[in-house]
Amino acid sequence: MKEAIVRSRIDVSKKIEAEAILSALGLSTSDAIRLFINQVIMEKGLPFQVKLSDEASEAHDEWFRQQVEDAVRKADDPKTVFTSHDEVVRRFTRKKEALRSERKKGGLA
Repeated sequence: MKEAIVRSRIDVSKKIEAEAILSALGLSTSDAIRLFINQVIMEKGLPFQVKLSDEASEAHDEWFRQQVEDAVRKADDPKTVFTSHDEVVRRFTRKKEALRSERKKGGLA
């Protein structure tokens, strides 16, 4: 079995705290990471639920609602100027070509 090295930057105090807990469990940090990776594979995802706190979720919902309301208000404003899809594609294509040209000039192609 080929092995790979995994490196990650974390807060020093959290690393020390985690190492103490893992040591009490008879595990090294590397053991814990291997267990985590194996669980990710077995679960086909994170082996625990990741979610926002209720406060953060409510704040995001409020922010999103405000964004939608602002967008609808702007779309309904008769003074609003819209850009066609074709024009957006043309602008994007020009920007992409300019970036590619810059990369070639810098030897990054």
